[in-house]
Amino acid sequence: MRKNTTQDAILFLVHIIGMLVFLIMCFVNQDPIFDKLFISLLIILALNLLKLMQTPY
Repeated sequence: MRKNTTQDAILFLVHIIGMLVFLIMCFVNQDPIFDKLFISLLIILALNLLKLMQTPY
């Protein structure tokens, strides 16, 4: 069964945009609690992106 390539492209772009937003929020934010939250979300997005890239077509 072939996956939809447009859906993969959209998911890839959403992950990249999300990672950039969380990375910017880590540098802009001064609160240490939110800083840890944004780093955690950034790690989750990065791992999910790796999982997305390794799925077979």
